[in-house]
Amino acid sequence: MKVTLANQTKTYELREHLRQEILRGKWQVGDRLPTEADIRTQYGVSNTTVREAVLGLVNDGLLERRRGSGTYVCKTHTPMITVVGTLDMFAAPVCTYYRNLLDAIQREVADNGYTNALCIGSGDDEEDFAQATQVFYRNFRKQSTGVLSVMSLRDLGEYLSELQIPHVSIVHHKEDFGSSVVLDYRELIRQGIGVFFDAGIENIAVFIAEGKEALQNRRAKGRILRWFRECGLFIPEDWIIAVPQDCVQKARDELKDIWQSDHRPEGLFVLDDTVCDIVLATITELEITVPDDLAVISASNAGKEFYFPVPLTQIFWEPDLLASTAWGMLQKQIHEHNVARETKMIPPQLSMGESVVNPQNMSRVNR
Repeated sequence: MKVTLANQTKTYELREHLRQEILRGKWQVGDRLPTEADIRTQYGVSNTTVREAVLGLVNDGLLERRRGSGTYVCKTHTPMITVVGTLDMFAAPVCTYYRNLLDAIQREVADNGYTNALCIGSGDDEEDFAQATQVFYRNFRKQSTGVLSVMSLRDLGEYLSELQIPHVSIVHHKEDFGSSVVLDYRELIRQGIGVFFDAGIENIAVFIAEGKEALQNRRAKGRILRWFRECGLFIPEDWIIAVPQDCVQKARDELKDIWQSDHRPEGLFVLDDTVCDIVLATITELEITVPDDLAVISASNAGKEFYFPVPLTQIFWEPDLLASTAWGMLQKQIHEHNVARETKMIPPQLSMGESVVNPQNMSRVNR
């Protein structure tokens, strides 16, 4: 879906550009705008375009004309940042991650003097989502100084770029439009394999959460296999076990089958919190001793606590770090013009527990 502005004019562009300059604080309440002649020269437009653009902001209540004096800013709003997500995120097994991330973003926005507008949409495609969140409506352009998203914006990112609204996404893969903070899953795999290797473990099974789309699931498996091989570890494809989000109990059956086979893994790398809960319960049920019989690493949400006798080794992304990084990138866009699109890869953090080697042998894991 390609989103365009069918009736976009120079008057509209100039009016909205001036609006954003006011909302960003370039001119404060009581400040006089440059003269129409100065604006005309700066933007290379006609007198009529300048006059109509300024009149539009006068009609919106942002500017007032004083006879014989000029045009002044008479009203500004507390600048607003729109925080974007989807309803599916709160129903998914990783809902704790998104909830914590949204909380961290909203704190960052509020601490910097902006108003939060939480925009949670639904729908099967970008057009449904856009209508649900009203990002196509003209008021969105008038009110929002910038957008922080915890989802891939895809074509909506192109639309925001056309509107010249600053926007940054926190995502798992690089965005095609706009800037993005990307969770570095390749580094997550590298860290996890490094811990296993340092403990002398190479026979590893991987549990992941399966998404809705089969093609995306195949691609996810392919990426994980490639990243493992880049780290020098070749595992059978059937040992990357995808667990459906609506049937996480499948993890229990899969682990039982693996453990009762002739070829047991020495380690489990679990890349989802909810799946890990089921895996740990199954380990307890099967009376598997961790880490003597089986080593376990979990890619978890920051602060996630597992009810398990052995403290888990966990790899996670800190929500406050993601939020502050995205905020810094957004502020750069807000206060500087023509900022090039940028991508920042954020590595995860490692918290060593006792689920890979016994505490007395912890020196073997040199991190």
